[in-house]
Amino acid sequence: MFIDADTHVDENESTFSYIPAAQDHLRPRTIEFTEEEMPPWLSSNRSSGSGLYRCWFIDGNVYPRRIRSDARTRTVIGTRELFDVSARVRHMDSLNVETQVIYPTLFLRELSRRADIMVTLHRSYNRWLSERCADSNGRLRWVALIPYCSMPDALEEIRFAKDNGAVGILKLGIEVGDRVASDPYFFPAYQLAEDLELSLCVHQGSGYTDVVSFLRAFPDGESDTFPVVSAFSFLLGSDVPARFPRLKVGFIESGAAWLPHVLGRSGWTWDRSASERDHRLSDMEFFVTCEIYEDIPYLVNAVGGDDNFFVGSDYTHGDRSSVLDVHKLINERDDIDDKTALKLTSENARRFYNL
Repeated sequence: MFIDADTHVDENESTFSYIPAAQDHLRPRTIEFTEEEMPPWLSSNRSSGSGLYRCWFIDGNVYPRRIRSDARTRTVIGTRELFDVSARVRHMDSLNVETQVIYPTLFLRELSRRADIMVTLHRSYNRWLSERCADSNGRLRWVALIPYCSMPDALEEIRFAKDNGAVGILKLGIEVGDRVASDPYFFPAYQLAEDLELSLCVHQGSGYTDVVSFLRAFPDGESDTFPVVSAFSFLLGSDVPARFPRLKVGFIESGAAWLPHVLGRSGWTWDRSASERDHRLSDMEFFVTCEIYEDIPYLVNAVGGDDNFFVGSDYTHGDRSSVLDVHKLINERDDIDDKTALKLTSENARRFYNL
């Protein structure tokens, strides 16, 4: 069976049910619009194929709360929002998936620069999701939200994550202002994650930064991909791999076609056989998700082997990265041999997440 390395949950009111009454003023609220009332400055919901008529209101800002199409996502609200864990597990069975690793949706951006808000929301999400996944008998595993804006609270959440079934901690490429992934500010979190054998998961997403705002001029999705590429580049050129040699770092849902460019600019070459190269991605604990449309054999050659790639379906979402049958399609590709297909669809993700 397959390991689905990148799936999601759509947050709902239950996600924030662990917020204490004394902090109720920090609770996200839902704003709903009819089609006629829809403000023109809010974008359409390209992920679901339906209009965006619903938003989260958090710290004076609005963020999408998707109204998704069942037909487009091939999921239903009970599986997307984990109201029905058993239904999601049955759907996994039909896809021949043994384990799904769950990432958030709303939190693929830094929602506020207020530490009290971030700590409160992250803490509630982690407790809610850990309980929902506990009902799956190990079939659903999760990646924890970490409020890096308050390092003592961040370390507390990492410990909670380890004790409650998480397999990784989420990291945006640029966050806590304009801090890049190699900033020593994050080292206490990296150290604890390494000690507890939790993977560092740099997922596509946008930080609360001027850099990301500038990138809004790029095509759709590029502003969310850039921080992942940036994180890879900064970590590659830093002492983080040597300082934390057992820390596995994943670069999730941003494709892998950018790898040859970044590695080439860093002085890597691939004009020799893998065994003769000075550099191989497998020499580091860096893992990257591939997209089904990419030239995977070329990428395997560029990094010196197939040990550090895997795929995910982007379950619940409906954008370009969302391919529910991605594992099956990898196995059907004529240009990928059976050994590499097995690594891409299960073995590498199992190793990355310590499953």
